Parts: sequence; structure tokens; C-alpha cells
Amino acid sequence: MSDQPQVDEVSWSRVEEGFFVGSHRGNFIGYIDRLPSESYVAFDAFSRDIGTFPDRATAMAAVASPPVPDQKPPQW
Repeated sequence: MSDQPQVDEVSWSRVEEGFFVGSHRGNFIGYIDRLPSESYVAFDAFSRDIGTFPDRATAMAAVASPPVPDQKPPQW
């Protein structure tokens, strides 16, 4: 079984109205935030912008998707 999250294995918690954080097996994977335009912007676990999406479900699916292979976490 892969360690990459599947959409149905991701748990989402609403932190406040329009702001949700996602986790997979207890590990933080990213978050989404509703914009004034009612669209959602999605961020990965390193707070990198994944994109803006028309609805919450699409934004959540983007966060839950495996990263592009050449993406690497930032060097601290």
C-alpha cells in the first residue's frame, strides 16, 4: 500500500469559517482557505500555493493529491 494519501483517507478539520486543514494518518498535509470571491486557495504542507479552485471539494482534492515528483520541500 502506498504512503501517498488517497482522497478518502484524508481527514479534514474546520478551524474556522472557510478555513480547513487536512491530515493523512495523523500527518498534516496542507490546508485550504476561502477567498472573498467564494473560491478556495489550496496550500501544501509547506504553505506553498497549490492553486485556486472554484469549490471546496476541488481544493481539498488538490491538497490530497500526490505532489509532482520534482517538487521538493524547502530547505530551512
